[in-house]
Amino acid sequence: MRPRTAAGFRSSVLSRVAGTDLASVVFKDFAMDDAATRLRVFVVEDSPIILKRLVAAIEEAGAELAGHSDSAPGAIAALASVPTDVVIIDIQLRSGTGFDVLRALQDMTPGRSTIKIVLTNHPGSAYRERSFQLGATMFYDKSSESRQAIEFVHQLAARRRMAGKVSRNVEASRSNHLRMPESNNRRS
Repeated sequence: MRPRTAAGFRSSVLSRVAGTDLASVVFKDFAMDDAATRLRVFVVEDSPIILKRLVAAIEEAGAELAGHSDSAPGAIAALASVPTDVVIIDIQLRSGTGFDVLRALQDMTPGRSTIKIVLTNHPGSAYRERSFQLGATMFYDKSSESRQAIEFVHQLAARRRMAGKVSRNVEASRSNHLRMPESNNRRS
């Protein structure tokens, strides 16, 4: 995935457009593995209170908490072995920074796109720009945009469920077609 520059703020701008299903825009760019499973979300957050709220929102969305860490080294180690579709990342952590996590994700997920959501109390343009340069998909200010970040996860989880249903319907259709007697498969 190429680094995003100031022009990469498109996702931030789109998130503020009324009525935009932002998940559909992002979902096109990210191939999520195994559409039959729930959306897997990993949280990198050092505040127990915020973590508790995010876990509740993830579960409410019908997604699965793949894991969490309060430090960059812990997150990087876990993300190397835990399959995830979405990573929610705070910038300021107990040890290391969210930038360390974003940098590591660039290196560890070649050929697979993970949606990276930065949710931080540091909404300045320098933090935002650096996040996008390191591959962030979305950037939200904790103090004023937490609701939008959670809504985005809900949209992604709904998209995953929809993709899973379509995938299962296609498989069922193929299976039923293969079971049809030969006389029913011929066209007149």
